[in-house]
Amino acid sequence: MFARQLDTGFAGEVRGLVTDPATGLAGRDPEAALAGIAETIPLLGELKDRYLAQAIGPRQKAMLEPLIDRRLDRAGGDLGRIAEQATSVLDDRIVSERLADLARDASLSWHDPAHLRTLGRAAVGELRYEGERKGWDAGRTDTAVRTGLSDLYAGAVEAAIGQDPERAAKLYDHARDVIQPARQAAVERQIDRAREERRVTEIVGGLADTPDDPTRRPDLDEYQARAAELTPPDASPEVRAQVARMARIEQARADRAWQAARGRAATSALDWLVENPAAPLIAMPAELRDGLSPEQTEALDRTAMNGGRVVTERDLYDRLDDQAVNEPEKFTGLDLTQYRLSLGDNDYNRLTKLQQALAEGKSDPTFERHRLGRLFVGEGLRTANLYPDGEEARTARQQLDRLFGAFESVEGKPPTMADIRGLVGDVLPRGEGDPNTVRASGGEPVEASGDTEIAPLQEPAKALRGIAPPTEPAPGSPEFQAAMAKTATSPNGEKIVILPNGKSMPSEDSRTGFAGR
Repeated sequence: MFARQLDTGFAGEVRGLVTDPATGLAGRDPEAALAGIAETIPLLGELKDRYLAQAIGPRQKAMLEPLIDRRLDRAGGDLGRIAEQATSVLDDRIVSERLADLARDASLSWHDPAHLRTLGRAAVGELRYEGERKGWDAGRTDTAVRTGLSDLYAGAVEAAIGQDPERAAKLYDHARDVIQPARQAAVERQIDRAREERRVTEIVGGLADTPDDPTRRPDLDEYQARAAELTPPDASPEVRAQVARMARIEQARADRAWQAARGRAATSALDWLVENPAAPLIAMPAELRDGLSPEQTEALDRTAMNGGRVVTERDLYDRLDDQAVNEPEKFTGLDLTQYRLSLGDNDYNRLTKLQQALAEGKSDPTFERHRLGRLFVGEGLRTANLYPDGEEARTARQQLDRLFGAFESVEGKPPTMADIRGLVGDVLPRGEGDPNTVRASGGEPVEASGDTEIAPLQEPAKALRGIAPPTEPAPGSPEFQAAMAKTATSPNGEKIVILPNGKSMPSEDSRTGFAGR
């Protein structure tokens, strides 16, 4: 029994040295396993001597030694299997690495057919050696050779496609017989695609050579027309579609570059005016003047006549402001420096900060109220059948901006939704009192004729009972009109509006300095 206990302990330690997946050679990397076999054999001998020394007397030793020898024989067989398996794995790895090296060399030497043949013969030799080592039959070895040779030449052709599609096509014609059919189809598609891309690149490259012209902003129609002229008649529909797409991208890139160039020119011209306030405009360097567009040149003349002070062009400012309200993504893509000669300092700074806030996705309560006011004004203009870009509409928007600017200082709080609607109602143009006068599209008054049908005035709908009144007077309601009806008379006879809080609202258009009726 004691001998068998020693045999059991010996077997456990042998497993730990040889077959245990955690501590034995069987769980190691093939290289580590092969290196560890030479170290394990002496350890097994030392282990045998140590266990035999624990036997008590010749009888136990005679019983234990055969058991230990059988364990060692089995361990030797395990070591042989581990060595064979590790050697096979290492051989497979070496062959794979060798084939990968040959493929990389072929990709770099695609322009040298003689060297490619040498690499192909080396790959065939490696694959036949692998077949012999693994005991493959002739059919399986030939299949592996054809696949490896196909991959090597196809990789060389694909590497050539990225550099010279025409030479790649010649190499493909030379190596077509050794490339397998499935790989042939993929290579042919890549060659066709590369040819199309090169043709598109050549066409679009002609568009990119357009010189900068301050007098002509890049136009998409012109780019499309030039692209159509540069496209050869035999181009495929795919090439034409790709050219049209790239022409749009190239026009957008050129437009951004044009705006940036005009922005730099405007900034440089304004800096020159500030640095040379007493110099005549004709003394400005020609390279500064030549970089300005015609509109910027006119704005520069106005700025020079104002002593170097930039005065905002209201139509431009309104157009940019409307774009910020209705098309924020398009507004954020503008280069505002190109309008530096047409926007005063305050207006330019406001639009620049607004553009940055919109681009960063930040919430700006002041702009949100302004946006609501503009939207309400547009709604009121459509209801009144007025032209949104007419003089009346422009005046209404300017008055609304002034009222917004003064509201919080007068009321002591930001305007609410009801306040915004009330302010919009105050600035919208009033209809004519003559029942025979109607407004046509565009807001122009038209005298009623025999062919004009005037809708009769409708009685106002009676308010429903049982509904809680709003917390603030609705714009246009009797309470709202009563709150705004208080007036005072200035010394020159002009009536001044008194708000419900007893204060007056400032106005730049009034001779008294306050909004009047």
